[in-house]
Amino acid sequence: MNEPAAEDGTSLNQFVATAVAEKVSALRTAQYFAERKGRTDWAAFDRIMNRKGGEAPRAEDEIPQGFE
Repeated sequence: MNEPAAEDGTSLNQFVATAVAEKVSALRTAQYFAERKGRTDWAAFDRIMNRKGGEAPRAEDEIPQGFE
């Protein structure tokens, strides 16, 4: 376990603390997006996406043929 810490240029304690902080951050991020997904108003999304006007999508922004 000392090898990765040495490669990172930190002490073992600092390396472990950083790894734990990164894991907690990843878990909180996943929880945040799961909560946001649960509050999605898909009807409003469809209304916005299907409204008239605006510019056509650029060639690189179009949905590929056969994409579901």
